[in-house]
Amino acid sequence: MTNKKKNIKKLDKAFDEAFKMLNITDKKTQKLLIKIVKFVIVGGIATLISGVIFFLCDHFLKMSVLISNTIAFSISVVYNFWASCKYVFDVDKDKNRARIFTEFIVFALLGYFLTEVLLWLMADVMKWNHMLAWVIATVIVMVFNFVTRQIFLEKKATK
Repeated sequence: MTNKKKNIKKLDKAFDEAFKMLNITDKKTQKLLIKIVKFVIVGGIATLISGVIFFLCDHFLKMSVLISNTIAFSISVVYNFWASCKYVFDVDKDKNRARIFTEFIVFALLGYFLTEVLLWLMADVMKWNHMLAWVIATVIVMVFNFVTRQIFLEKKATK
C-alpha cells in the first residue's frame, strides 16, 4: 500500500472517529462536512498564497491596495482551480475542461470584484487597517466561493 493510500485511510478513520464523537450519522451530512474541511484546507492554502503576495505588494512594493489584491488574486486562483478540482469537488467529467475552468474563473472573478468592493469600502473609505479589511473581505468571499463552486463545479447526482 502506498503512503498516499495509507494517509487517506488515516484521514478517513479520523473523520469516522470525529463523526462518532459528534454523533453525526447521516452520510450526506458527513460527506458535506468532509468537503467543507477539504475546501477550507485548499482555500486556506490559496488564501495564504494570496495574503503573502498581497502583503508583499502592499507593504514592500507600495502598490495600491486594489493592484496588490489583483496580483494576489491572479496567482492564487490558478492554484485554487487545480486543487479544488483535484481534492475538493467531484468535478463533472462530462463537462469540457475549458468550460469547467471558465465557470470557475467567472465565479472567482465575481468573488474578486466583491473583494475589491469590500476592500475599497473598508480600507479606502472607512480607513480601516488594510490587512484587517483583507481578512474580513476574504471570509465573506470564502462563503460565496464554496456555494458557487458546489453548485457549478460539482457533478450533478443522477436520479
